[in-house]
Amino acid sequence: MHLLVLIGPRTRLSQWVDREIELSTEARDDGPGAGIVGIILPSHEDFSRPYYDPENIPVRLHDLVQNEYAILGKWTDSPDQLSRWLDEAERRRYRHRPEPSLGAAARLYRFTWDAKVDESFPNLELR
Repeated sequence: MHLLVLIGPRTRLSQWVDREIELSTEARDDGPGAGIVGIILPSHEDFSRPYYDPENIPVRLHDLVQNEYAILGKWTDSPDQLSRWLDEAERRRYRHRPEPSLGAAARLYRFTWDAKVDESFPNLELR
């Protein structure tokens, strides 16, 4: 089982993509979550660079690349290269755990504080 994440110029802004990545890495009754391959498309600003900027790809994908769970590559027309990536992603899904860092979790699960909550506790002092 695999998940291919095609990364264009606006992919990093999508919370849906991060959520799909998260759901695909959850363990199943029949084994670990999906192997993940991120592919930077030619339309992405990092395609022409020899490196990628972590701020330009989905947060959770970068985290999984850092944890050696996911693979990240640039678009290729080579079926052999894609096959090698899929094979490596299959091996990695059994060797590594897809645990997100606290930094990724904090960025993905932001919330705004409702000031009305404080109003209901006038004597509460927050430190």
